[in-house]
Amino acid sequence: MERRSFFRWALDRPATYEGFQRLLGADATRNHIVKEILKAKPGDRILDLGCGTGTLLEHLPPVEYVGIDCSEAYICDAERRLGARGTFIAADVRNFPAIGKQDFDLAIAIGLLHHLDDAEARTLVRNAIRHLKPGGRFVALDPLIESPQHPIARLLALADRGRFVRTLDGYEALAAAAFNVKTQAKRNLLRIPYSHSLLVATAA
Repeated sequence: MERRSFFRWALDRPATYEGFQRLLGADATRNHIVKEILKAKPGDRILDLGCGTGTLLEHLPPVEYVGIDCSEAYICDAERRLGARGTFIAADVRNFPAIGKQDFDLAIAIGLLHHLDDAEARTLVRNAIRHLKPGGRFVALDPLIESPQHPIARLLALADRGRFVRTLDGYEALAAAAFNVKTQAKRNLLRIPYSHSLLVATAA
């Protein structure tokens, strides 16, 4: 799923990962995602796939939240800080664990799809959409390859831990299970030149 190096090994540690995210301006990015993209309302049921240390939950209104991540270290950190606000599960997101009711308003995958090959990503998107209420949304945000592209943004996308950074068309093709799929490039979410793909798919 990932390329490995000392730097990437260091990011496996929750404190290092969160420190690096803050350096890039991730708190402002999370606020933007919550307010302008997710538009989550109090009481919404939210499934966060690849939730990491669960920090997105700190920016959400009071919701019914389930976060899943394969890193036990990240999940332990999330439970320690935010366990009173949500449910955190250490599991491989490619194989959904039993998570109770399947009627989420939102399924989120922030920085996840580019870690999965096409078959794995399609399966994950299909499973996520099956867990949504009719009209519920699946939202994914990932590094993007585009042309033309700022050279720093392209370098960072190619150097990412994930091996499957795609074009907009590549990400859109993963969500054929939805009846309405939209992708767009977002280029101003971090303090450095960077290109994101925003994918929003609506469940039938």
